[in-house]
Amino acid sequence: MTAVARDLGARADGRVPRRGEPVWHVYTAPVPATEDACWLADVPPWLARLRAFRAEVLFADGLRPAFRDVDGRFRDDDPVDPFAHHVVATLDGVPIATLRVVPIEFTRIGFCERMFGGRAVEKVLAAAGSTRATTWEGSGWAVGPTRRGAAMGSRVLAAGSAVARELGLTTAIGAAGRRYGQLYRILSAGYQRAEDIAPVEVPSLADDVQLVHGTLDELRPSFRDLVERIRPLLRWDTGHPLG
Repeated sequence: MTAVARDLGARADGRVPRRGEPVWHVYTAPVPATEDACWLADVPPWLARLRAFRAEVLFADGLRPAFRDVDGRFRDDDPVDPFAHHVVATLDGVPIATLRVVPIEFTRIGFCERMFGGRAVEKVLAAAGSTRATTWEGSGWAVGPTRRGAAMGSRVLAAGSAVARELGLTTAIGAAGRRYGQLYRILSAGYQRAEDIAPVEVPSLADDVQLVHGTLDELRPSFRDLVERIRPLLRWDTGHPLG
């Protein structure tokens, strides 16, 4: 999909968001959606800034040193970024949470396939009666440390689900960490473990990850309600406030 933008407004009722409420941006995929697409252009400034934000969250005061380079810069240069739609919550133009929405029909370098392999992903899709054309990967999930007590993790996950719905994607897959509460939050929304696929240890994340999946209609009613509340708040941007 080319970078076409839709501005759906700041609130469903047209009012300005209250103080402290984030603005929800959606940055569309820099690379057109074709299987043979490759990215030869320079990294857009907004994506460079988003990657640095993600890396600083993942670095977590040294817990995951791989996300800071020898020059002290925070880096998370994930190869699937160009093929993804990026949900970003901002306050005063500063990112506070983000999630990638990766339509897996057009790429096989998503985080799930890199961690578990293509056969595992195909197995999950077959069991769910889904295809790559209707499936998205949720990944690159990061919430700034000052916002974790505000249920921002669930909200950005719901925002990603709302974006997927707008794109016509009905099945989600993801790789959820088991040691720091990420898997619990995913399961509490109604997603399911891929029970017959073993977790994979990821040293760079200081975690082991579990393959999960689900469709929006199967998720908990409270989470589906959250998706519907956030959906009209999404701003599909061509002018990128992150730069």
